[in-house]
Amino acid sequence: LMGASPEVDASILTGGIMKEAEDSQYVSDTHTPTIEYALLFCQAKISFYMHKFGKAHRLLQRCKELQQICPNILLAPLQISVEYLVATTSARLIWMNRERGYHGENDAILENSIKGSLKILQELSKHCSDNVLPHIFMIQGELCALEAQADAAMDSFQHAIELCDESVSSQMIGAKATFGEQAGLALRLAKKEGPALDYLEDCCTWYRGWGALIKVNHVKGNVIPEDNLEWDE
Repeated sequence: LMGASPEVDASILTGGIMKEAEDSQYVSDTHTPTIEYALLFCQAKISFYMHKFGKAHRLLQRCKELQQICPNILLAPLQISVEYLVATTSARLIWMNRERGYHGENDAILENSIKGSLKILQELSKHCSDNVLPHIFMIQGELCALEAQADAAMDSFQHAIELCDESVSSQMIGAKATFGEQAGLALRLAKKEGPALDYLEDCCTWYRGWGALIKVNHVKGNVIPEDNLEWDE
């Protein structure tokens, strides 16, 4: 999925659960919420990586609906990813609304979504702080960028990436690359092109180290020259 190098087992990057046709049929046959949740989450993450933020956001909202129906569906590590992706896609949609001249109630809903995910992660950090804290700093950076506090945003983003370097969890290898890319996008949208390009170039190195060659090509071919955020009607 992510374009792993021959030395990297692709199942490490995909979680081994993106057999979409088979899983979709299983969901249809069994109506198992856990399987549906896993499938939706994987589809959302692919959309997020390919910058289809509107689609990713809708899929993540369905994940959160399933959480309400089946509160035991979730393990903490997956919830960390879901809440981070909800917050980040919400921030991207606010930026896209601004670029299109849309302001109003929808932005307030999206901002509340960001703050809601941040609150959930802050609560989770009391129990598993090592992996949660970098995500918290990334979301705080997104909020600062939206509020035209670019210096504070850069401080938060940098702190998140430094925490990834300090972590002993292998999950944070990919997270660092993702954080670098998203920091670059946020800073570009905040009109801080120099720091944005630094992050985008660094994230290519980090994605390559993770084995995600498709993402390296995506960032170099589409994001660094001119990022086109997709609005999903």
